[in-house]
Amino acid sequence: MNKKYIIFLGVFLLIIISICACTMKATANKSIKKSNVIASRISNLDPINKVDILISKNTALVALDLKDKELLGITTKKRLRDEIKKIVKDSDSKVENIFITSNSNITKKIINISKNINRGKKVNLDWEIENIVRNFIPNI
Repeated sequence: MNKKYIIFLGVFLLIIISICACTMKATANKSIKKSNVIASRISNLDPINKVDILISKNTALVALDLKDKELLGITTKKRLRDEIKKIVKDSDSKVENIFITSNSNITKKIINISKNINRGKKVNLDWEIENIVRNFIPNI
């Protein structure tokens, strides 16, 4: 191969990698903006102290910090889950799978992912959400 061809391939690969990185970052930022809007609607519900959400494709992870977990009865928890699901689906009709948790380990992971995206770090949001669902959600 001649030298010009190798240089051309190198530059072409750099451009493709840059485009992919920008697209991933833009997708993650768009997802975070959408998540913030939904979180603000959910945070208005009575027993909720704080909400963090990650959305990718058709899956939403909703991490809740509740004001007083001990006072929530089964009926209240079910009603709260139903209200949250309705808010998410009304806000984003593409979301089919909604996982809601108040598990502190999952909540910390979701918060860290959101912080990394907001700091401009590259995050593969699809992989992160799939990882949480696969490894953590079944253990709740």
